[in-house]
Amino acid sequence: QAMAEAWLAQGDPALGKVHLYVTAWRRVGRRAARERQLSVVIDVGRQMARLTRTPGLRIMLKMMRAPAVASGLGSLQRFLETGFETFADVVRQRGADEFLGIVQAREAALIALLFDADPATCEGGLASTLGEAP
Repeated sequence: QAMAEAWLAQGDPALGKVHLYVTAWRRVGRRAARERQLSVVIDVGRQMARLTRTPGLRIMLKMMRAPAVASGLGSLQRFLETGFETFADVVRQRGADEFLGIVQAREAALIALLFDADPATCEGGLASTLGEAP
């Protein structure tokens, strides 16, 4: 929420998404919270990797489809099933440790860039990561 408020407080969308994001990130700060967030994501990833190998879970997830659709939650159910299958495929192809290691390394580097680099370097680095012009 703080990021959204800082983003909107800047007002001028002509500044560009990368500039708005970097400025909002730096205004909000909270490095320890960002690092904790990454730690939680990695922990959730490890738990998900274990769950994708749990016998019967995939079947139970599919059994929830009809009740979800009947209660108007079909889109959420599709999201859950697709996410589960996609993550399971990634874990099968790369292994959870390799995949989560890549996520950890890239996100840690991004956190360091956003907090430590001068604004121009930060914007350029983020833009290249996103494949956009700063």
